[in-house]
Amino acid sequence: MSFSACWIILAVELLRLLLKGAPKSMRVLLWIPVALRLCLPFSINSIYSLLPQSVTAPAAVTRVTAVGTTIVSAMDTVTAPSVQAGLSVKEIAAIVWGVGMALMLGYMLICHIRLHRKLRQASPLWGNIYTIPGHGSAFVYGVFRPRIYLPDELQAGHVIAHEQAHINRKDHWWKLLGFMVLTVHWFNPFVWLAYALLCRDLELACDERVIRTMSNREKAEYSEVVQLDTKGKSVVSGRF
Repeated sequence: MSFSACWIILAVELLRLLLKGAPKSMRVLLWIPVALRLCLPFSINSIYSLLPQSVTAPAAVTRVTAVGTTIVSAMDTVTAPSVQAGLSVKEIAAIVWGVGMALMLGYMLICHIRLHRKLRQASPLWGNIYTIPGHGSAFVYGVFRPRIYLPDELQAGHVIAHEQAHINRKDHWWKLLGFMVLTVHWFNPFVWLAYALLCRDLELACDERVIRTMSNREKAEYSEVVQLDTKGKSVVSGRF
């Protein structure tokens, strides 16, 4: 699944370059086929498929393969006691994969616990907007009832509009899904690249939505404020 998804990820990266002038929300939708390929244990092949097509082996090759399989099975039966003494390569790989998933989930859990402790000091401003002491970047936290958290020293105007656009677009769901897929395919560098580009496309699509009705002066002010705010933002799911 991971290997075949690499072809789709490369195709999406190429399309992102070709569609540079297209609406940024379209670039986010390009990642849906990647997510489906990484989540579904089967693929749909066609003459237009991006994945290599399977080739049916001739009957003679099939017969030879069947004979070879019978011989190998017989050898496995004879050598079974010695093989059972240790782990196979597949079993070792499965253990490493499971440990990697556990580390990813543990990292996410630790980040959320630390953030949850920090948010105990938050004070309600209005609606779903809260302020927290200190300095840093504004962010959205929560899945079913997302809230906007603003540091005390942050200029709130355009930043609130940016974070509210994230909530309206359900970007916290996109990011959560992306991180969970990354947790399963943590060993694939192409998936890490895809997740980073997804987060970037979410930010660009959000900016595009906010500045849609702004004047040129407001766009310049918004760009300056939001660029300062988005530096160093976390990639943990649910937080922007």
